[in-house]
Amino acid sequence: ELIVMTNGYTNISKHLDTFKEIDLGEKREGGVNLIIFDADETVGDKTDEYSGLANKRTYLNSFMADNHIQCHHFLFPNNIYDGCLEDLLKSIATHQEFYLCWKDMELCLSKYSTFNLPNKKGMIYSYIDSLFDETKSQKEEMKKYQQNKDFTNAFWDLNSQEIQPLKTFLDIYFN
Repeated sequence: ELIVMTNGYTNISKHLDTFKEIDLGEKREGGVNLIIFDADETVGDKTDEYSGLANKRTYLNSFMADNHIQCHHFLFPNNIYDGCLEDLLKSIATHQEFYLCWKDMELCLSKYSTFNLPNKKGMIYSYIDSLFDETKSQKEEMKKYQQNKDFTNAFWDLNSQEIQPLKTFLDIYFN
């Protein structure tokens, strides 16, 4: 088993040799190339020509065809709609009331030109951080979660319908 962090689709070509090792059995037999990226959104000023589920899928299919490799891919949040990992995490959060408050905060901040609205990663971090007291033991607990990426049902409803597409995709290869 090998997991390669590409840090986004724009860096995928830097890992072509690894994909070929797995796909062609050159160094790793019996492996399967799985790609999991954000689909991204096609709205806003940070979009590019590959933003959105359809565009990202087209890009990945072209990349695979051009390089003669096979990959199976899943695009967050659900392999159906535009979005990102943070959209999925928000939808499966066990404390949805946090996001009602977050929306109010965004509305308030948007009234002032002094502030930039926090991004989705900041929102998820704030959600997790808000579930801990400010005591030393709670801060240590938070560090443990961050270091181990041990995000359990305390934060996320892992039985939510929203996460089923990802589970179904992964079950094909890991069950």
